[in-house]
Amino acid sequence: MQERTAQLQHVVNQLYDAELRQKGFIAEVSHELRTPTTIIMGEAELALRLQKTKQGEAATSFERILECCQTLKSRIDDLIMLSKGQHALVSVKLDPVSPKGVYELLLQQIESQTSHRSGHINYPDKRQSLFESTSMQCLIDVDKLTLVFRILIENAWQYQEGTPYLDIEIALENQQLMLRLKDQGIGLTTQEQASLFQRHHRGQRASELRPEGLGIGLCIAKSIMDAHDGLLRLVTNHPQGVTAEISLPLFDLGRDSS
Repeated sequence: MQERTAQLQHVVNQLYDAELRQKGFIAEVSHELRTPTTIIMGEAELALRLQKTKQGEAATSFERILECCQTLKSRIDDLIMLSKGQHALVSVKLDPVSPKGVYELLLQQIESQTSHRSGHINYPDKRQSLFESTSMQCLIDVDKLTLVFRILIENAWQYQEGTPYLDIEIALENQQLMLRLKDQGIGLTTQEQASLFQRHHRGQRASELRPEGLGIGLCIAKSIMDAHDGLLRLVTNHPQGVTAEISLPLFDLGRDSS
């Protein structure tokens, strides 16, 4: 009887935990989607009123609508990924891609996210000679790595005051493909660096600058990079900003297959 009672209590506890997770997820969705939806509605109403009188101001409103729609789509993608559980984050379908292919994937994502906003992006020199110096390849899940790029670019672009700046570096170091994204944003404190990849953790200045965020992006990105046997690190720039470092292992697949 005691054993049966213990089993029933275990089931009840599991159901209770599942209910709490479900409520938490619904709360995340509601909070995360409400803010950009409200902004889109307000900006759309303003743009419609200005369309026939002040074209420049109307165009600014439409740019804001586009930005909020992209944010909304990103939040939905993140929440759907989280709803699938940790297994979805670490399940990767790896295909061989050259360092040049990985770099072009990053460029495509940068273009997608920044083309509608003014800013400065500094691309590395001598890329072609770098790519020609190796025949080694990365093993990546293109969709998952694109998600990592999207999260890091979004953080770099949106947590800057004034005109955004992004410096891109690429290198081959110790059989690793290194990608570095350097911004001139609000930076990190020592305390924040220790908690960067904890779910829902956000720094004080980040919360003040973008109060609608939930702090789930870096957690997702870190899990995906771990699944690639890669590394994701954020370090403080001097005098200001953050460098996001991505490291992916390189493989000599031709030699391995022989």
